[in-house]
Amino acid sequence: MTSPVLRALLLLVLLVAGVVAGLGPGSAPARAADVIATPNDGYGRMVFRWDVPVRYTVEIRGGSLVAAFDAPVPADVALVPGRLDAYVDTVQVSGDRRTVTMLLKDDFTLRVFTLGSGVVIDLVGGPAAPPPAPTPAPAPAESPAAAAPTAAAPGPIRVRTGSHDGFQRIVFDWPRSVDYAVDSEGDRVTVRFDRAVPLSLDRIRGDLPEGFTDLTTAVEDDASVFAMRIPPGASPRAFTAGPKVVLDVTLPPPGATPPQPAETAAGADEPEPAAEPAPVAPIAPRTGAADAARPDAGAVEGAEGPVEDAADAPLAAPVPASVAAPPAEPTPDAPADASADADAGAGVGTDRGAALSPGAEAAIAERLAEAVRNTDEAGAGDGRPAVVSLGFSWDKPTAAAVFRRAGYLWVVFDRFQEVDLDLLRRAGAGVVRSVEQVRVGPDSTLVRLTTAPGFNPSLRRDGLLWVVDLMQRPLRPERPVAVQPQVNSPVGARLLLPVVEGGRVVPVRDPERGDQFFVLPLIQLGHGVYPERRFPEVTLPVTAQGVVVVPHSDRIEMRSSRSGAEVTAEGGLILSPESGRLETLATLGQGALKAVFDIPGWRRDSGDRDFQAVLNDLRYAVAMAPESQRGEARLELARFYFANGYAPEALGVLRAIAADHTEMVNTAAFRALRGATRFLMHRDGQAVDDLSHPSLADVDEAAFWRAAAQSRLGQAGLQAAVLEATGAVLENYPPDVRIPLALVAADATIEAGDDLAANTFLESARDPEFNTTHDEAAIQYLEGKLLASTGAFEAAIAAWREAEAGYSRRHAALATRDRLDLEHRLDLIDTDALIQGLEGLRFAWRGGDFEYSLLKDLGALYLEQQRYGDALRTLRLAASYFQERPGAEELTETMRAVFDTLFLEGAANDMAPLKAIALFDEFRELTPTGDKGDEMIRRLADRLVAVDLLDPAAALLERQIRYRLKGLDRTKVGARLALVYLLNRQPQNALDALQKTRFAPLPERLERQRRHLRARGLADTGDAAAAIALLENDPSEDARVLRAEIHWRDQNWAEAARALAELVPSPPPDGEGLAEKDAFRLIDWATALTLAGDETGVSLLRQRYLETLDGTPFQDAFDLVTATPESGVIDIASVGGKIRQAEKFRSYLTAYRDKLREERLSAIN
Repeated sequence: MTSPVLRALLLLVLLVAGVVAGLGPGSAPARAADVIATPNDGYGRMVFRWDVPVRYTVEIRGGSLVAAFDAPVPADVALVPGRLDAYVDTVQVSGDRRTVTMLLKDDFTLRVFTLGSGVVIDLVGGPAAPPPAPTPAPAPAESPAAAAPTAAAPGPIRVRTGSHDGFQRIVFDWPRSVDYAVDSEGDRVTVRFDRAVPLSLDRIRGDLPEGFTDLTTAVEDDASVFAMRIPPGASPRAFTAGPKVVLDVTLPPPGATPPQPAETAAGADEPEPAAEPAPVAPIAPRTGAADAARPDAGAVEGAEGPVEDAADAPLAAPVPASVAAPPAEPTPDAPADASADADAGAGVGTDRGAALSPGAEAAIAERLAEAVRNTDEAGAGDGRPAVVSLGFSWDKPTAAAVFRRAGYLWVVFDRFQEVDLDLLRRAGAGVVRSVEQVRVGPDSTLVRLTTAPGFNPSLRRDGLLWVVDLMQRPLRPERPVAVQPQVNSPVGARLLLPVVEGGRVVPVRDPERGDQFFVLPLIQLGHGVYPERRFPEVTLPVTAQGVVVVPHSDRIEMRSSRSGAEVTAEGGLILSPESGRLETLATLGQGALKAVFDIPGWRRDSGDRDFQAVLNDLRYAVAMAPESQRGEARLELARFYFANGYAPEALGVLRAIAADHTEMVNTAAFRALRGATRFLMHRDGQAVDDLSHPSLADVDEAAFWRAAAQSRLGQAGLQAAVLEATGAVLENYPPDVRIPLALVAADATIEAGDDLAANTFLESARDPEFNTTHDEAAIQYLEGKLLASTGAFEAAIAAWREAEAGYSRRHAALATRDRLDLEHRLDLIDTDALIQGLEGLRFAWRGGDFEYSLLKDLGALYLEQQRYGDALRTLRLAASYFQERPGAEELTETMRAVFDTLFLEGAANDMAPLKAIALFDEFRELTPTGDKGDEMIRRLADRLVAVDLLDPAAALLERQIRYRLKGLDRTKVGARLALVYLLNRQPQNALDALQKTRFAPLPERLERQRRHLRARGLADTGDAAAAIALLENDPSEDARVLRAEIHWRDQNWAEAARALAELVPSPPPDGEGLAEKDAFRLIDWATALTLAGDETGVSLLRQRYLETLDGTPFQDAFDLVTATPESGVIDIASVGGKIRQAEKFRSYLTAYRDKLREERLSAIN
């Protein structure tokens, strides 16, 4: 009979084994926990949580979010619309409670990732977080439009400010990109946004320094307007940072004399010279109480380098190289095994409405940030360059330090210079994701970068030039600096660093963590700290160059001298032996840790025991193992999963090892297994990190797996030599491991042109008993590539056609693309057939290198065929879908070049005008800034007016006036726009255009032209008296024509005759005829006199000009109009029909129409 104690112990063992068994297949059904919905700054977040992970699909279809799960959703999903009222309208749940449909209130971008056993769904592009409630105070009355913003653009928009060295920054936190225009007149600055949303100024009214006054905001019909007065001599400058709009007001130096008001008015519309603008480095959000209340604000935005609080002033580093005050509690450093941390387990989301225990929000924020980082790393790697080089040039010897901290790569120099950040971004394209310069004092330079996962620095020097090469490699220096603890030094216990040519110690305060640390740049190349050294009061993390000292108390000081550097404290440092941080360099442990790769042995094949029986035994061993041996037991379980094709389950066990047995993380056995597991899961960048660990430096199998992973990241041919040299390791691998490795190696050796090795690897991949249909298609495709590389083109085409007929969609698409390309190069098909074939592959296989290269090739072919619209649309897809890939910026530059070819070099002249303007509107974002873009718009407007397409021409000019021009140029284009409106019979629009483009002073000719256009507009709107008054005392010919035209239209014949009399010259001498223009006006004059009943005037006119018109086409008409009837009174009714035939009044606009037939619209001024 079993005792109660023994039964209880057995029950406990079975319970533990059941928990471990949850790592494998066949776990219990998922039970719904809850749904958390939280509005955030610029996005809304929903977290669906279960007790175990679930499978899911999430997409947006027809304005609704549709999420399907393989487990019932929690009941409180019905509360989502109330918590995300700016995002979700209604929620519907299917009968089985596994599908949720949410009607969305706007167009949002979808972002989905897993977080432990939860699924996180972000709707990106929503309203900015509302500002804190202001202290009650009188506020200016809002306009009705401002009081009720439209539903399409919820508000208000948060406005922030921050004081910087030499300028004041104001940030408008738009959730999505918005067009804007800045106008400066004297000391008043106006910013107009092309979206009618209220602006919240409460946060900045009390924070702006002296001189910033009269802050106002208003919402008009289709725009939001912000205005204020700035200090005398200050100048504004605006730019965008993502969707945010940043307004920098550069302040005059102290004691500078402000410009005189007259000078300010005269140059108000001329742009300030921007020879050397003060660079502004975006600073990460400061940690503190305010940030702690926003657990997920930084989780997403922080992944690409913080820009959220760009308005805040940077924290200035103190001058003395010591910690003056206790630092804020530092965020724990990332573990030495960065990739292990990337695989660390999960967490849960947070609901703002629920009460959390102290510290819970901070923990949740860290887990959310970790989940986003894991998502980024899992999808990274494809198509990146092998190495990018960043250069920092100096005119004097300069010391450098390079290290990683808080997700950033830090580059520090002990001299100051303004760094060309745009140049670094271009040089680091494909690897560098963000770069910023942080102010750390007047004598030092600090640049922070975020990079693609797995890329770490290697340094070199060329004279005074420092070069940072970023490549796939571990973070470590070439020559570790000796760290010497000295207990009995003359200054007490200290750490001595025997370095020569040490630079100045640079105190730095971390914008993310808030703690302060010391950086010692070194001139000696490749000297840094490795491994990390920990002491009770300081930590020296790993660096690629230089030394970093992180103090744990406020007593720490660091000094640099010719004999080296020292870390001291008042009364001496507290020193103790290090806590085993060098364990990665020690001899591996006994038992399971001795083996690196033994895949056949790990499978545990046995004729008398099946897979499930062995799995149960291994799980039982984990449950029964004492704590000291549980890590090795778990490693055996992970190896069994891996060797039998359960890579995800193996990775789950390895995560548990990394969390509970940190001493195993840096062993060769752990790194090799996790690297191989990640390779099988196509996480190639992470696999390279693991397989590059120093503990695997001399292991051939690790070299083979690492080269295979690197070949899938791009430039496979560079790995062919390693794969061939170590390829013998495949002999002992089981088919399900050997075949995918052999296929990768075959592809790499084909790229390298090694036919013999490629055939060897293809033979290794052929195993009819185990080849899947996917394997067969891959082999056929690679055989085609190999045959094509050797010149056997017909055989290659035949092999590719076999692959196309197979059951692997990916390899069918690859084979079709390569076959079409070869047939085109062999002139078997023409370019049109090639394009048609490639277009058929657009949706055959999506994502990755295939779609990216396909879109690029199609874009190039469209350009070759001068199908500019198709080319621009295709290149835009490639540039937007693959923003992180190397070369994406080059695609955008190609699009700009095509746009220039169309609208600057005249290629669009061969298009129909309506097609040209449609293409321009579709790709308006490619319009260059400055004079080049204005010239492009000018040419397009000229062409539209020339073919009488007045509506699109007016819209084009309206947008140019509103967003691009100011000053005299704006006034000139305003006159052109008014003329277009007058020609299009829209006089009120013409008057509005003239009114909003006023500017003074103007050149006399332009002033007169605008006055004439305004007079014509007034006349056309029925205000003839105002039009005549505007032309009073104007002796110009255009003014006389306008006066005659206005009186003619009002049938004021006597005044019309007087005006026309001023336009007709006296009869020329010697029988010369009148010019055609003057002859027409003479007939108009005679007609006006006739209709006015002025017989005497008609008779005199006839006597003076009848002989002059003798023999001209105008003689009959003039004779008819001026003839005297026998009765002695002109019978107007009898000649009315012929008078109408003779009437060809040459109006003001008629003259312009004639001019536009011969010249361009832009030629009028």
